[in-house]
Amino acid sequence: MTTTSTSHIYLERYQCNRPIEPQEFYVYKIERRFSEPAVNTLSLARSIAGRINMSKTLFYAATDDVNIYTKVALPSYYLSGNNGNHGKQTYCEYELNLQEKQIIPFQNVAVYEAYIYLLIQNKLSNYHPQEGFFKNPRYVKYVMRNREIHSAYTHLYENDGDTYKQLNDKNYNSDNMSRPNVLLTRNYQIKVTMKEDGFFTVTVSTKVDYVACQSLYDKVHSGKQTKENLTGLRVKYSLTTGLNQTGTVVEEADYLAANPGKDIEKDASVEATLTYLQQKYPKNQSIQAFVKKDRQLRPDNFIVYVRLNPTTVYQYLASTLYPVLTSEYVAQTYPQFSKEISKYTKIAMGQRISIDQEFLEDIGSFPELGTDIWLITTPRSAEEEGFKPISLETPQLRIGNNKSITPTFGGKKALFQPTGGYYSIPQSFFEKNSLHINVLGDSSTFTKPHLVHLLRYLYEFGGLQYGSPLFAVKNPQNFLFQPHFYLTDYNEGSSAIVREIHKMNNESTADLNFIILDDYDTRLPANFHDKIKKELAWKTIPSQMVTAKNVWNMLRAYEQSEARRLSAISGTNVDKVDFKIPEHVRRSRIPSSISLESTAHNLVMQMLAKLGCIPGILAKPLPGNIDLVLGLDVGMVTKGIHYPGCSVMIDNQGHYLGSYAPNQAQATEKIPVDMLEEIFNRTLFFFEEQKGHMPSRVLIMHDGFSNEDDKFYVNYFSKLGIQYDIVEVRKQSGTRLASSSATFQGVSFSNPETGTCIINNENEGFLITSEGHYHGAPRPLKIVHSVGELSMQDVMQICFSLTKIYPGSVQNIRLPYATYIADKICKAYDRVPHGLITERNFFM
Repeated sequence: MTTTSTSHIYLERYQCNRPIEPQEFYVYKIERRFSEPAVNTLSLARSIAGRINMSKTLFYAATDDVNIYTKVALPSYYLSGNNGNHGKQTYCEYELNLQEKQIIPFQNVAVYEAYIYLLIQNKLSNYHPQEGFFKNPRYVKYVMRNREIHSAYTHLYENDGDTYKQLNDKNYNSDNMSRPNVLLTRNYQIKVTMKEDGFFTVTVSTKVDYVACQSLYDKVHSGKQTKENLTGLRVKYSLTTGLNQTGTVVEEADYLAANPGKDIEKDASVEATLTYLQQKYPKNQSIQAFVKKDRQLRPDNFIVYVRLNPTTVYQYLASTLYPVLTSEYVAQTYPQFSKEISKYTKIAMGQRISIDQEFLEDIGSFPELGTDIWLITTPRSAEEEGFKPISLETPQLRIGNNKSITPTFGGKKALFQPTGGYYSIPQSFFEKNSLHINVLGDSSTFTKPHLVHLLRYLYEFGGLQYGSPLFAVKNPQNFLFQPHFYLTDYNEGSSAIVREIHKMNNESTADLNFIILDDYDTRLPANFHDKIKKELAWKTIPSQMVTAKNVWNMLRAYEQSEARRLSAISGTNVDKVDFKIPEHVRRSRIPSSISLESTAHNLVMQMLAKLGCIPGILAKPLPGNIDLVLGLDVGMVTKGIHYPGCSVMIDNQGHYLGSYAPNQAQATEKIPVDMLEEIFNRTLFFFEEQKGHMPSRVLIMHDGFSNEDDKFYVNYFSKLGIQYDIVEVRKQSGTRLASSSATFQGVSFSNPETGTCIINNENEGFLITSEGHYHGAPRPLKIVHSVGELSMQDVMQICFSLTKIYPGSVQNIRLPYATYIADKICKAYDRVPHGLITERNFFM
């Protein structure tokens, strides 16, 4: 089966209508006062340009990382200064010396791109139309925050007229801002690209941001959260100190350990912190006003300790910290609001382009760049931007019972049918002929019969029995599930739960821990889920968490099915089974049977995937004679500390061989040569042990940019006689793709099909892998083939095929399997065992 690729593919990219005129700038050379300053020219130049642009005067300072270019001559105040901290050896004094005023050629694209971006920012900051909603100066459509373009107003649908609203969780579709918890905003991310022929393009990519309206003090003061449950929460500092501080709330003991000699009452009390701010920022009017207001209005303010990096923990006033709001956080914390605004956050390409066009019209013309210059509001086609569409084949999966399926959502349901089943189960389970599961629940909520029937529901309706090798290709005999049930009172706190988890694993050595937790942020600390995962990883035991809400829904569905079964046997209505469901749970709305079945299927797939079970492999090998695919990634645990979460080994049919996570940290995103050698030695020798020979060709798939030493790759693989290719898989492509069709009203735009792919004549392309975006627009992957002789056709086909075999969900994944797992391992590095090769997926 081949995906139909149309030539009518467009990028979310817009070009000016005519070439601009060459621009004249004041050129300043950066003279450093030290011969070997700690700060390099690149960092210094960008810092100087940023500082100049923060002023109220529009100098339009741009830099090519060598000189500073401005449209207005700089006063003496800007001609000398310093950047950094002398005590921390980042001190660097400089002088700006005017060279001349000159016309800059278009070849110096960095200057033009920065200048045009600043022009756009200025135009939108001063956007005040003569008519319509925003003619009232009270309603500001665009604001600049952290040098980004934001709008707090959402344009409602056309049948509502020229209507804009601020959307928040308390007064949905309302401008009444009476202390909401969260506000929806739109972030317009743009990239200007200058061409040497005088044309420029603007790539537009809008995303949704959430602004927290209540500080940690507000949440605790209103009774919505306790001080104890703040631990583990990601927070952001709100005062304008010039430092962008984001971290994780920790205990007082962590502060004392990171700050030896500090006294809590003397150095970290509310009054001490207020005094510090007052003395540290005497000329900052906003901070001085905050200190005065805080003393008057918040006498019960309190201190929160925040870890910024492994060695730094600061104390903050609770009123200065706000939660870091992600889409997941908002969905969990404000589910009704998240659901209601989905029609404004999950928008298809047709509506996205309409939003782009409104945005471009607000920018208007560019008289600064020439006569009658503006951005054409029709997006650029792939061909206009130097790309060509190619067709990719949709792969088939080989599952249990030697059956082939199409790996769509519906196709993967064959895994839970008697004629389907999993492709393979770890050999260790065959040797002992059993699978041991420890199940833990809250004794104040559940009883043992509840836990028993939960597993029965997963077995009978979630397809757990078809995860057994009963219909698998190899070893077609069944094996036993051995559950062990435990209960403890969650009201005794997180420590009691952790003790019970260790107790049950000492009593019953489990292949998997199945743990029922409260819904998000109820009773237990915000990071409790991660804490359990981390502790169990030390024992190399995977764990599956499930919320109490999902458990009750599945138990109610099981109760109904049992009642129907018993009634059919007895011929009379039977209302009860041998477990009870609380009345308040019974009165709540139960999801549909289809929704519950999907939840159960996903739960079962995650359980089995964590154990190393493989639902399916590719029906035919990957193109290009690839023997081994290695997923490589570097994850930043915190600022300055990185881990290589790799390697992840996939054979030429997508069979997951295992992953290896080194047990030492590194200082940069570039993996050192000695660590690369360790990674490749372990993975290649493991492949040789499994297959009986070394791979002849290896494909290294790097999640993001590959910054490693090219000479190392050449020397290492040439000694082993192995051919290799390096492919970079970049999640942030910077643009989206749209397909078009002609109608009587003109051209309409829509989401591209899964498998849509465009490549250029060099070594890069864009690929659509996401499925099921009925209310949103898929984000393409940017694929760069940086090293090797594989064709781009083969590279794109490999990447597309490897998005179809993820074992942990009935949905397909966006990233190719190898890089997806490497990315997940990096993000959950504390929750995976280190220094060993394992086929178990602890990161889920």
